Amino acid sequence: MKRYLRGLAPGPGLIFGVALAGASIASAQAQQPPNTGTRIASAADASSDSDTGRLEEVIVTARKREENLQSVPIAITALTADDIREKNIISPMDLKNHTPGLEMRTSGLQRANVQYFIRGQGETFASSAAVVTYFSEAPVQSVSTLVTIGNNGQFFDIANIQVLKGPQGTLFGRSTTGGAVLITPQHPTNDFEGFLDVSRGNYAYGQYTGVLNVPIIDGKLSARLAVSDLVRGGFTQSLTTGQELDNWNRQSYRLGVSFTPTDWVDSYLLFQDNRVNENNTGNVLLYFNQAGAAQHSPTNLFDTTPFAGGGWLALGLPPGLLPQAPGGGLCYLLNPGNPVAAQSCIAQRTGILNNLRNGLNAELARVQNGGQDALRYNQTGAPLILQGRNEQLLNITSLELGEASFLGDVTAKNIFSTRKNFGAVSRYDNGASAGGLGHGLVYNNYGLVNFNPQVTDQSNGHNGWGDEFSEEFQLLGSKDKSNWILGYYLEQSSLPMTQPPLFASYGNAFSTSPLLLPAVVTDFAVDRLDMQKGIFAQFTQDLSPWVLEGLRFTAGYRWSWSHQRFTNHTSLVTPQGNLVPGPADPTQPPPANSQAPSLNFSFDYQMTPDLLVYVAHRHGFKPGGSNVSPQTPVPGYQAIYPPETVKDVELGMKADWLIGGRPLRTDAAVYKEWYTNIQRSTTLAQNNGVPFTEVINAAKAQIEGFELSSIFELSRNWQITFNYSYIDAYYTSWPGTTVNDLTGAVEPLINSPYSGTPKHQGTLGIRYSLPLAPSVGNLSALVEYYRQSDEQLNDTALQDNGIGVVKGYADLNLRFDWSNVAGQPLDVSFFMRNVTNEIHTESIGSFLPNGLSIVGAVYNEPRMWGAEVRYRFGKRK
Repeated sequence: MKRYLRGLAPGPGLIFGVALAGASIASAQAQQPPNTGTRIASAADASSDSDTGRLEEVIVTARKREENLQSVPIAITALTADDIREKNIISPMDLKNHTPGLEMRTSGLQRANVQYFIRGQGETFASSAAVVTYFSEAPVQSVSTLVTIGNNGQFFDIANIQVLKGPQGTLFGRSTTGGAVLITPQHPTNDFEGFLDVSRGNYAYGQYTGVLNVPIIDGKLSARLAVSDLVRGGFTQSLTTGQELDNWNRQSYRLGVSFTPTDWVDSYLLFQDNRVNENNTGNVLLYFNQAGAAQHSPTNLFDTTPFAGGGWLALGLPPGLLPQAPGGGLCYLLNPGNPVAAQSCIAQRTGILNNLRNGLNAELARVQNGGQDALRYNQTGAPLILQGRNEQLLNITSLELGEASFLGDVTAKNIFSTRKNFGAVSRYDNGASAGGLGHGLVYNNYGLVNFNPQVTDQSNGHNGWGDEFSEEFQLLGSKDKSNWILGYYLEQSSLPMTQPPLFASYGNAFSTSPLLLPAVVTDFAVDRLDMQKGIFAQFTQDLSPWVLEGLRFTAGYRWSWSHQRFTNHTSLVTPQGNLVPGPADPTQPPPANSQAPSLNFSFDYQMTPDLLVYVAHRHGFKPGGSNVSPQTPVPGYQAIYPPETVKDVELGMKADWLIGGRPLRTDAAVYKEWYTNIQRSTTLAQNNGVPFTEVINAAKAQIEGFELSSIFELSRNWQITFNYSYIDAYYTSWPGTTVNDLTGAVEPLINSPYSGTPKHQGTLGIRYSLPLAPSVGNLSALVEYYRQSDEQLNDTALQDNGIGVVKGYADLNLRFDWSNVAGQPLDVSFFMRNVTNEIHTESIGSFLPNGLSIVGAVYNEPRMWGAEVRYRFGKRK
């Protein structure tokens, strides 16, 4: 019996444990007849009365065709719908507990922005992703990531998730350096069926899911509707506004239609609508250095004493007193020829700075002295929000063209997807506000109306059908002992306009407006276009007739082009208090164009029916891009940055054994990567005191690692799974030095610790199942224990003096299931996540290097528990 993506079957393999293998393979071969492929196993076999149980065969589509996972020379973690439910995987952040080599963190201090890291390949702030998410075979493009399932939306009615590790590009649409996450929704079937699912838990958690599958024309036309409503109260509370932060309020529905008019035509049409309307993330003050940027800046803006930075040089310096400021400080420049008004301005703004500094010191003392409970509260400068909506329309059509001479059986396949974005807005705080004064309050896609930041009707983040799309055409063939694929890919997204972020720093005390407005960080980006296209080919040849029985060779090649352009327009505030794009900047950055190859070569050898070994070499690239211009001149600004590249070598093993007559599966891999032109974000200070972040190509690195995935059936009732990942990532080149903001020491950048990559990760799972009489149902319990070592969360560790390190932590999760209750199509479950209520940082927002003197932290979810009831109708499963 085949099961498609059933059970824990991650990772490819390293050749390890050969000493243990010898006797086990011999035993397995003695008890089973020889065959030409990996043996088929099933859960039913594993729980039979016989002591020769086998693990089921897992079918994956990582190489664009259905194959047994144990015969594919690619590192893969595969999860089915049952796995997703039983392991309580609600959102992408839950995947890392079950995927060796995968790490995830939030970006921009917002939980909705999730970054994937695979084998040390991730993304820095404002760069493109090194790991691309595909939903129903189409990539989730960057414009849409705020509110799509590919970023941090809810998982519902999902058929399977596959995580591919290592550079991708010779088979998948977008070229990447880290890997790909493939999320496949359930397609319509030819049966009338469905279910209603209700989950409730603490923090007012509720997920309500309904699915209806209807065959319209038997064997020809069927439809499937899935609806989800996900809500939860917040677990972080603002002491300033009383607002509950970190809540969920997400609605989505999906309609899929399958049309198979003949046995050689198959077409799938999908429409999906996603909506988010939440309070934003609770960011807690982790560190405050009231000395400001004194180590490498002529001023300390928190010092309001005479002739110090904030008090006189920036605000109250009289005209003509110093050569570097002949017109005087800010208050005199705002009130020329009016010394009385200037003095009033000085008093007002130094008062703001004093209150903010004192409030930040008090907030830091509260956090540091209040224990873990204090980390669930914060200060915010205003109510925080996250709102957005988009729709997706997708079609996958396959035509089986039949036998074509030496090409074999040929199939043509086309994948088209387009999204319509209704805009997305967010307001978040970096955890460093006090007394209602913003010190890092960020307004994304906000406008100014009557000089007040607020959501507007302008075309920020809006586009129409066809403005964002991907198109992939494939020809696939197979003949005798070979198969091949040829393809063309085009991805394009365009936006008429994106508004610059508004940044409220220092309580707006250094605002150049008498109205104390937040500063504008960048220009407007107008008529933005991002495009990537490529042509690719890959073939696999069985070399058994000529070289060695069981030996196969795979070669793939792709050439990619990427293009990014937009026009920078200055940001203006009208007399009516509206933020509008002004004229185009006199100098514009050139378009960011890049092109590069992606390669894949591998040999795999089926040594026995139960043992596959392989060696692979790949070359991937991640496109470069353009940096939006700063609003005020910034020394060191770089308009464009080139792509980054990765080369790797991987040695793997996939094996099925029998230990004492019980089945054991071990998949393992050892690899090394050479990483060049690494994109890293760097923060530069503008003359209005607001940080400006740009992406540069900073460094080179080497990454070495080992991954193991194993599953062992101890008996008919007991199953043990164990995943482990070891990653050693280090920079081999990073020219230049930086200044430690806390000590003033000059540090070589080559000493920077590698971010987003814990050295050790592991998950131990124990599952107990108890099949009972059909009139009673089946019981099962799952306990999973995850642990990881220390991890550096940000790219500015040397400047931050190590503040951005999260210490190693553990995570314990439980679930109990009673399926087919009393012989009825009813399932009841109880789950608990983070059983020990452990708390750790998930992301760091450091503003030390740019003089804001603060570090904010996002903390993980507290203990969550709840119950789930599912009623199934129609076809019995």
